[in-house]
Amino acid sequence: MKKFSIYIFLLLIAGVFISCSPTFKKFKYIDNAPQEWSMFRNSLDGYYQKGIYGADINGLKWKAGLKAKSYSSPVATESYVAVSALDSYLYFFDLESGERINIYKFKAPLSESPMISNKIIYAATGPDKNYLAGLNLITGKYVFKEKMSDISSPIIADEKCIYIGDYTGRFVCLDKYAGKIFWEFRTEGPIMNSPAVKDGNVYVGSLDQKLYAFNARSGEMLWNHDVGSAIMTAPAVDTLVYFGTFDGTVYAVRADNGNFVWSFETEGHIFSSPVIDDSYIYFGSNDKHLYCLDKADGSPVWSFETDGIINSTPLVMEDAVAIASGDGKLYLLDKLSGQQIFSYKTENQIKSSPIYFNGNIFVSSLDQHLYCFGKKSTASANK
Repeated sequence: MKKFSIYIFLLLIAGVFISCSPTFKKFKYIDNAPQEWSMFRNSLDGYYQKGIYGADINGLKWKAGLKAKSYSSPVATESYVAVSALDSYLYFFDLESGERINIYKFKAPLSESPMISNKIIYAATGPDKNYLAGLNLITGKYVFKEKMSDISSPIIADEKCIYIGDYTGRFVCLDKYAGKIFWEFRTEGPIMNSPAVKDGNVYVGSLDQKLYAFNARSGEMLWNHDVGSAIMTAPAVDTLVYFGTFDGTVYAVRADNGNFVWSFETEGHIFSSPVIDDSYIYFGSNDKHLYCLDKADGSPVWSFETDGIINSTPLVMEDAVAIASGDGKLYLLDKLSGQQIFSYKTENQIKSSPIYFNGNIFVSSLDQHLYCFGKKSTASANK
């Protein structure tokens, strides 16, 4: 009888824990507007976001708590803003209030930025249980779940393929809807960031010190360029390919053949992926500066010094540039001059890259919060 009572007691305790654990609720409807922020940089080629303006953003609208640190850049649609964290949860929040509206638990920590495509959200897990999964938010079921090596780059995809790299140097192109691998290539060093895709080609850097160009559909290698230092960033591409290296140099090489065009040296390692517009390239450095260079020749236009190293990728808008820093601050700068418009200090470093949606800027901090900044009549600026 005593053993039976203990058994019942343990069942009751287990029931309490299960009932207290957050559970995923199927979405009834997903509103994916054309202006959604669907993936890292929200572009395949690293080009800036046309038609969005942020110079009037002047304060904190809300912050929402996470149960663990987040290195992830958020994604957003009309239905939610989502961010992943190291506690294995994918969090969904209301855009206006910051109220948590949903949560999904994966089987391992989520350190890379997710991606959305219509009703599917894609996430990568690691380091012990490594897989890439596509989750249908309407049915609550996986579209696919593909075993991978230790994924090390944010997820990006075109209309058909997901492109992703890992710590073993493996670069993979796989079916966006079924998870089937179309082609793969192994570099001689880890791949630490996303590729860029432009005009049917895909470009990716490796810690083996080479930038690679492939045919995006066949996987045929078109060329590679050795720069003598580990490549830590995602490239940006137009007629040139722009990327940063561990020795603190930004390079521009020709997209058609990989030939050198120009380089620019900073005084710190570069982990911040570049973003380009029609005339300029923007990126951060571990020397604590955000740089704006002329794309044509790499000559400096302006720079802005923060109080911490910059690992995050800048958010480039029509009139402003937002950047997050290791000093825990989000900075908003005038795009033409590089002068500060607004800043806000969180309680820990920011490794996440800021995104823009519906007039607001979202960024996660290592203080275990997701922040939303927007236009306020009374600003919470310069906290």
